[in-house]
Amino acid sequence: MTRINTELVAISRSTHPDANQRFENDTEFHRCYVEAGAGLRLKTLYEAVKPQAERYIRLYITLLTGEVRTSAGEHGAIIAAIASGNPERAQRAVQTNWRNAAERLARVIDTTGERGSW
Repeated sequence: MTRINTELVAISRSTHPDANQRFENDTEFHRCYVEAGAGLRLKTLYEAVKPQAERYIRLYITLLTGEVRTSAGEHGAIIAAIASGNPERAQRAVQTNWRNAAERLARVIDTTGERGSW
């Protein structure tokens, strides 16, 4: 997870950040802890919702390049909590990341519209 998060930041710092690669890294990061910690029912729900959310995640990744460091910092909190073996702290860190990502995405949608105005 640390490697993926580091790559996510490096891609975002490049002169021409690749939004598709950022999407792949972010997806891989979140899949790591879902695959490792979720039960069958939650994994099934995750896999069902993920394709529906992909459009918004791609919008988020594309338009919030400047927020990648914030998101990566939240990912760092998830990594640290998992590494410490503290499931409650890990859960809170994941919830914080998802909640903050939803708020950041809402700001983008407010600015660009759901279909985008670019």
